Amino acid sequence: YNGGGQLGDGGTDNHYRPTAAGTAAWTQIAAGEYHSIGIDTDGALWSCGENGSGELGLGDTEIHTTLTRVGTQTGWQHVSAGDSFSLALDASSHLWAWGANGNGRLGDGTNENRSSPVPIGSITWRTVSAGNYHGIGLDLNGQLWAWGANSSGQLGDGSGEDQPSPVPVGL
Repeated sequence: YNGGGQLGDGGTDNHYRPTAAGTAAWTQIAAGEYHSIGIDTDGALWSCGENGSGELGLGDTEIHTTLTRVGTQTGWQHVSAGDSFSLALDASSHLWAWGANGNGRLGDGTNENRSSPVPIGSITWRTVSAGNYHGIGLDLNGQLWAWGANSSGQLGDGSGEDQPSPVPVGL
């Protein structure tokens, strides 16, 4: 499905076979609901697709059907895409988030959408993952953290309450 341009090939036609998008070589890619993000071999961040909540990180809410560079920063090391939001780790293993922020899914302590990447706290991360309306991460010390929607207990903190900032999860 390419109705929002999430394949990054410049159009919105569906493709039933693999189709090249751009000429970059990639180190990592991630697919959200209707958007895609990736890191090229130079450590630059790119995105394409639907963008109604700013999930592409480009400072706007326009659809982008071609891969578009997100800012000028390089050294990105990890990306993950959720439902209308994105997460990334920079060269220092710090978390950045952007897009829809209902239920606090960005982890910035608010429910405000962000159309450009914003830094999230001071934790250094090993990895992060974007769920449907929540995020989880493992810090460099091996501690599990979670934030965002929690109506079904998906954060594992025992509260059932949304968490707009990362909270530690333990047994």
